[in-house]
Amino acid sequence: MEGLIPVIGKLQDVFQTAGQHTGIDLPQIVVVGSQSCGKSSVLENIVGRDFLPRGIGIVTRVPLIIHLKAVPPLKERGHSHAMPHVEEWAKFLHTGTKVFENFEDVKHEISRRTVEITGANKDALKKEEQFFKTHYPLLARRCGTPHLSRTLNTILLHRIRGSLPVLRNTIMRKQSETKQLLDRLGGAMVSAADKGHFLLTSLTQFADTFNLCISGTHTAGHRTLPDNLPLDAGATVFDIFFKRFAGSLEAIHPLRDLTDEKILQEIKNTVGPRPLLLVPDRAFESLVKRQIQRLELPSLQCVEDIKNHLSSVLTAICHQESLRYFPALTRRVHDVAIGFLSACMPDALGMVRNLIAIEVAYINTDHPEFQQEETMEAILQNCFKHKPDDDPLSLVTKALASQDVDESLKPVSSTETSSAPKDTSNGGSKYFPSIFSSRATPAPTTPTKASKESSSGLDKMVAARAAVAAKDETAIGKDKWQVDMVKTLITKYFAIVKRNVLDSVPKAVMHFLVNRLQRDLSKQLVSTLYQNDLFDALLEEDPEMERQRREAQALMDALTKAMHIISEVDETSFM
Repeated sequence: MEGLIPVIGKLQDVFQTAGQHTGIDLPQIVVVGSQSCGKSSVLENIVGRDFLPRGIGIVTRVPLIIHLKAVPPLKERGHSHAMPHVEEWAKFLHTGTKVFENFEDVKHEISRRTVEITGANKDALKKEEQFFKTHYPLLARRCGTPHLSRTLNTILLHRIRGSLPVLRNTIMRKQSETKQLLDRLGGAMVSAADKGHFLLTSLTQFADTFNLCISGTHTAGHRTLPDNLPLDAGATVFDIFFKRFAGSLEAIHPLRDLTDEKILQEIKNTVGPRPLLLVPDRAFESLVKRQIQRLELPSLQCVEDIKNHLSSVLTAICHQESLRYFPALTRRVHDVAIGFLSACMPDALGMVRNLIAIEVAYINTDHPEFQQEETMEAILQNCFKHKPDDDPLSLVTKALASQDVDESLKPVSSTETSSAPKDTSNGGSKYFPSIFSSRATPAPTTPTKASKESSSGLDKMVAARAAVAAKDETAIGKDKWQVDMVKTLITKYFAIVKRNVLDSVPKAVMHFLVNRLQRDLSKQLVSTLYQNDLFDALLEEDPEMERQRREAQALMDALTKAMHIISEVDETSFM
């Protein structure tokens, strides 16, 4: 097991030669203490030679790494070419194979080297041994420098034996990491073919990395993306759509800035000189279009938010990929990628504006959700909420039984109900055929189940309106009924449009921005930058890259030598 100590000594020499911190901890005994507490004296006692500089103040100003090696006496060695022909000698790592036989020369060399690095101390073993024998005879064998040397040697051997297997694994891991770094740095490119291959690979990998960030995939084939890349980019897109954008739509109240006075004035303006028959449908359509238009601003902001997010992802990739070692290439790739993203914006913004314009262009009162029976009941309930004692259905019954209701407002009998298809060309609907239609449909004589269902909502509306008219003939009562009707209709229809917008805007953004960038970014980069006359300018190497490559190669050489040294150790030494 004694042979393990020289192994660690060789490893220390190898890593010292590498000239950089390797992150590999080697077993060693360290003498530490405050100034002038006797650190140098302890080392000299263990070595058995006076070889360290002495003086006032701080003399030993740099760490000293000392390897002690026991050799046979000169008379037992014979004529060995591996060792100097002297009893004791010293060597320094920085002086190569030079042998120092005079320990005064060793002291001078340590002083000289200390000054060189930083910029500008007796043989007492016999006295020590006699002191302990005289004053502590029972403890003398376990005191003093010889006992300290034996104890430290035993501790170091056990420490080395326990750490060598771990050290082997650490060196292997460092070799793998350094090899990956060298692969990323690549070799110095000289030929146009090498530059072209590197450039094409870098541009393709840049686009692939962007796609992986959007999809949230950490690996692709043999490539593993760094942990500090925005692998949650796709999740952030989702949050922008269905948290930020959805929240901004939800914050828009369907009746924002619509007071009762404004609604009533709109009703009067749209009716003009004509008397209002039933529902103020023109006012409803005019006002709901204005409210729908309010959805455009948050929809456009959603496009901008996605664009800003994608821009940040592209910028992050520029600083992570291997092309960052080429400043000119990094700038150009960033400019082309951001420029392509900006070029996609007009189509995305235009599509979103069209989506809102489409909703404004045609108010579909025949929408299934708008024409549900529950919608009719809600309208009736809302219209009568200011009259708590009046139940809409009871008023319907009273109105139908009343002789004061005009014959034209009573529902037709089953024998008079139309079986022909209703005309919805002007907004006719299942429940409001005469409310949103300017033409009346002739009443055939053959009743159908569909026509009975179609007339039921109208019966309620007409009868309720007649009941209100019969019960409250004041202008205030009529105005309140009309305003409530328009407010209810706007609220119901605006909710439908908001759901449409929340569904269609993310789809448009994905198609015109995200998907297009994923699909065409690589082609855009290659077509713009992969030009023979740009190779030299784009691939001008950063001096920092050359320094990193040189240091990484030196570390790899040191790790390879260290692995060779460890591999020569007999496996039984680990037992």
